[in-house]
Amino acid sequence: MSVLEIGLLVVFGIAFLGLLYAYMCAKKVSQHEMLIQKLLSEQKANLASISALQQKMGHLHTELGQKVQVQGESLSHFETKIDAAVFALQNEQQILSQKVAALGEQDPQIKLYAKAAKLIAEGADIEEIITACDLPRAELEILQSMQGSS
Repeated sequence: MSVLEIGLLVVFGIAFLGLLYAYMCAKKVSQHEMLIQKLLSEQKANLASISALQQKMGHLHTELGQKVQVQGESLSHFETKIDAAVFALQNEQQILSQKVAALGEQDPQIKLYAKAAKLIAEGADIEEIITACDLPRAELEILQSMQGSS
């Protein structure tokens, strides 16, 4: 084998190795491109899922807002009814208090019991109340126990 033949073999060998390397690089590039395409496809699917979830959240948020508004209006309606009922009860209580006061002014015996109740509320001694109101001890003790329980 001559130097020329050996040189040609070396050149062909290097050329073959170059072609083999180029083929392997092209194969790797092709594999990377396929992997990139797969990842892009997965990313698009994920973005579509995220978009669908965001849209669903938007609908749920709107629906929840509407429900909160309806509940708020209902609460406001009940609050108005309760306020009206409380006002009516306060008026009724005031009327009844006036009637009780008027009855107390008409009957002297009721005046004594009202005075005794007032003295009991102020913490007066039972003997003081007997003297001031001229009521029996037993009745005053009953009145005192009634005021203590309410």
